[in-house]
Amino acid sequence: MQAVNSYFRKIINGTTQFIIPSFQRDYSWTETQCEQLWHDIVRAGRDGDDRGHFVGSIVYIPSGDSTAGFTQYLLIDGQQRITTLVLLLIALRRRLLEETGLQSAATSESAPTAKKVEAYFL
Repeated sequence: MQAVNSYFRKIINGTTQFIIPSFQRDYSWTETQCEQLWHDIVRAGRDGDDRGHFVGSIVYIPSGDSTAGFTQYLLIDGQQRITTLVLLLIALRRRLLEETGLQSAATSESAPTAKKVEAYFL
């Protein structure tokens, strides 16, 4: 096994599918854990530097199945965090879609749109 420091956006890039093995525990985060993650994200964004935020270890291995046209991995550790962050991205996409529509142009090229969230992460 090899540990690699990587950004979340590179792990969840729209071409990767994580399979949660049946031996993993059910999703059990409460509002408390979700609020803490949200506060961490807001703080990291407010700080304005590119250091990012350490979300903890995420351990995954190739599933051996690549017939679906994207890479599939078995998620061994980090299931709760990955699931919560993906749910957050889905909520962001929904909010952007409600505000601007999927195809609408953003105010700047770097501004998030529902279409970008969908393409890059979901």
